[in-house]
Amino acid sequence: MEKSKLLCLGLCVFISQLALADGRSVRGFMGQATGQAHFNCAFQGKKASKPCLVKLSQELITHPTVRAFHDARRPVKVLSVYWPDGDVSRYVEIDSLELVNLAERSGTGYTIRTDEWPEVDWSRGYVIEKNSREWLRLW
Repeated sequence: MEKSKLLCLGLCVFISQLALADGRSVRGFMGQATGQAHFNCAFQGKKASKPCLVKLSQELITHPTVRAFHDARRPVKVLSVYWPDGDVSRYVEIDSLELVNLAERSGTGYTIRTDEWPEVDWSRGYVIEKNSREWLRLW
């Protein structure tokens, strides 16, 4: 193997190890206030063709359901999932592991899967449920 290819291969392995050491597990990522990373993703049990770009941001949100739980003058943590087909899903946690889907008028009925409330079930990654069924999953 050429020296340059070997160097490139070694560098790629090193970078992937840094990414793992940098807390880029879904669990570590979701504990951050802001950031972005790529994760495998699925919608209603169907895996996306490529990993999704996932961003955590702090934003002022005017959604009425979010405003009922959070001060409208303070930024809240927003989870944005950028799907390979160009669609974007955005959620805000409001109370007791409940989420609001910012694309819907009321946006309620979404929860984070728990192992034993109030502990998040990380066994399959980060799972958002709607009506007790898997809606979105990141791993």
